[in-house]
Amino acid sequence: MSNKRPGRKPGLTVEQVAAAIKDCHGNLAAVARRFGYSRLGIVKFVQRYKELTQTLEDARSEMLDNAESRLYKAVLDGEGWAVCFFLKTQGRSRGYSDRPSVSETGGAVIEYIHRVITTPATADSADRDSAPVAPAGIRTE
Repeated sequence: MSNKRPGRKPGLTVEQVAAAIKDCHGNLAAVARRFGYSRLGIVKFVQRYKELTQTLEDARSEMLDNAESRLYKAVLDGEGWAVCFFLKTQGRSRGYSDRPSVSETGGAVIEYIHRVITTPATADSADRDSAPVAPAGIRTE
């Protein structure tokens, strides 16, 4: 007579999970699907074994290295999206960024003011005479 409960999943071994982590490149949801477990169940299993946490860290680090290699290749191939992304993330020390840093503003707080300019075509008749209208291409403050 077996002492296992009906419907209980077979136990996993550290070796099985380590191999799956490597095969799935550190994607624990994919590991869980492979064994029919929940992602949380696999996360808890991995956390119990130091060698599995190291295997997971190594697999994710290798995946990051692969992604970086692809990005570098795209930059060298002149892919515009890759050049832009690389400069925004890695070229900050040379001034490439979407937003000014505190050091670039001398520590001053930058306040952006947004004003809506109504045009004669969109203003009501009551506002039409008093609404400022900026010529095309001219910024107003």
